[in-house]
Amino acid sequence: MKNKLSDLVEIEKLRLFLGNLARATGVSLCVVDDNGNFIIQPANEAPFCVAVRKDKRVKERCVYSVLHGAVDAMHYKRTVFFRCPFGLLEFVVPIIINGEYLGAVCGGEVAAKELDACVDISAPREEPIKNAAIATLYENIPTIDGKRYIEITKFISEAVNNFTEYGIMSKIMQKKENVNADERIKPALAYIEDNYSQEITLEQLAAACFISKDYMSKLFYRITKKNVTEYISDYRINKAKELLRDTNIKISGVAEKVGFSDAAYFYRVFKKSVGVTPAQYRATHRSVTI
Repeated sequence: MKNKLSDLVEIEKLRLFLGNLARATGVSLCVVDDNGNFIIQPANEAPFCVAVRKDKRVKERCVYSVLHGAVDAMHYKRTVFFRCPFGLLEFVVPIIINGEYLGAVCGGEVAAKELDACVDISAPREEPIKNAAIATLYENIPTIDGKRYIEITKFISEAVNNFTEYGIMSKIMQKKENVNADERIKPALAYIEDNYSQEITLEQLAAACFISKDYMSKLFYRITKKNVTEYISDYRINKAKELLRDTNIKISGVAEKVGFSDAAYFYRVFKKSVGVTPAQYRATHRSVTI
């Protein structure tokens, strides 16, 4: 099964990282996935580009040139340079993990001199800009020295590769930690299954796992997304539903069997959890006849 970039890297962290990188280098940066979908919108976008892309036709041409560059970056497995419909120099850095193309970082939106020999693709030029305000924005686009531009793209390529590698290792470590944590609370879950009809304390669960009460509480919530009291209550209610469906035991007896010493309290908890009273639940779900 083919991996997705979002499976290996936390996209929100990558977005924040690229935002800082874009501001530090002075270029615009965005990310497309392996299907050409923009998963991170441009950071540090040039005012000129924002203005001209309000025209739907122009926006489509700009997007097409970016995706054309991404396809070439995927094919050649290297950074690709192209000129947009307005002659600005853009680049696409492929994101390749374990030999698999997962997307690309696209950037630029600056003028760069003395780099024609490096350009892989040149989109057909747009007509001269007639709007004075937009023409002024174009004139104010920063110009970067060709050598510095190349260094910036190398830096971005290395930074993105390092980030993705770090992100993958973080996810691997997190999965390992979660697996280990799951193992740590298994004795507590087993204890609940065996003793749900009796009073269960946090101290008993912690002792079953040979850890402190505080750590037990934090670890249990992290794994189950419920605190210990909620988990035990939900477990007991599920057991009560089974007894209401499959037996003729009186409701007060059901309450006692699943660990509720107070039948009135059981009624309240059951209705809050299930949405109906125990009697109503039995009437609509019972599988035995009296």
